[in-house]
Amino acid sequence: MTRRGTTGGLPAPVRPGLGCGGNNSVAARGGGAVQGRAGGTAPDTSFERSVPAREDALAGLLDAVESFAAAAGLPPLVANRLLLVVEELAVNTVTHGTCGEPPATGFHIRLRLAPDGVSVEAEDDGREFDPTRPVAPLPDQPLAARAPGGAGLHIIGRVATDLAYRRLPGRNRLTCLVPLPG
Repeated sequence: MTRRGTTGGLPAPVRPGLGCGGNNSVAARGGGAVQGRAGGTAPDTSFERSVPAREDALAGLLDAVESFAAAAGLPPLVANRLLLVVEELAVNTVTHGTCGEPPATGFHIRLRLAPDGVSVEAEDDGREFDPTRPVAPLPDQPLAARAPGGAGLHIIGRVATDLAYRRLPGRNRLTCLVPLPG
């Protein structure tokens, strides 16, 4: 299944058949535009949303991130990279975090515009997992010959900078920056 976004017009995958989750509703806040001082609207400089760690919550989350990127006037390349990072982090939580002990039940994302890009802070309540630890190199094979999975963390490392992980009581927190070009 794919979704077509307004940010660059590229289809963004939403992968069916992920995770071990149940069926809860999406809890959301943030995004969009706020009233400016002169009576007009100004883009939000931050976005925050919590969703259940379930596949069916991902499309709504990505749509909201895409709306934030558009309202913030992010260049298409940065917006697409931001969507990719958020999707990979959320999909990893749904795919891997919901099957662990303790299982992840939620995913929380905070985005903030910064002078040099968009800062990303992602949290989940699953088992401890540090995505900044070195991962095995990707096999030197054509994509079609590779087993599914394993490329997401490599991709995040190529499009984001300043990756940092911290284990908080009962939570994983990853921060990074999706930089502006130049």
